[in-house]
Amino acid sequence: MFGINQITWSEFLSFLALCLSAWYLFLIVYCWYRSKHKDNDRHFETSDTEIIPGTGLQPIAVYSHELPSTILPVNPVENQRVEASMYEETGIDDGMALDHFTQKNHPALAAKIDDFQCQQ
Repeated sequence: MFGINQITWSEFLSFLALCLSAWYLFLIVYCWYRSKHKDNDRHFETSDTEIIPGTGLQPIAVYSHELPSTILPVNPVENQRVEASMYEETGIDDGMALDHFTQKNHPALAAKIDDFQCQQ
């Protein structure tokens, strides 16, 4: 069908290389064309317009009494309380049957509830 069984690997790879080369050649030519025809004054540093006419620069007055008299620390050191969780070793835990948790008001679960550790 369509002669696909008659194409060799070398012809197929040559066709793929040709298509890939044509695609990259198209991209290079397209980017080169766009770089030649773009506006060069798109960046602030290269533009001719510096200041809007009539506005000018306005000076800012800074007085020494507005500044702090001492240098403020960058990272002020504060005592922060670090909480540690206490873990008590209770020995080997044999576990509990799943029925203790699935049945409502199971007596074995009620007896074991005080042994559970929880952190709030």
